[in-house]
Amino acid sequence: MKLTDEELGKMNSILESITAGANTELTANEAADF
Repeated sequence: MKLTDEELGKMNSILESITAGANTELTANEAADF
């Protein structure tokens, strides 16, 4: 599977958000959107 730089950046942002706020409601929404 090949990803563009934009896709990699978006994935990294989501992963960072999940890691930084593992207990937030926003994280669940972002994970679902991903």
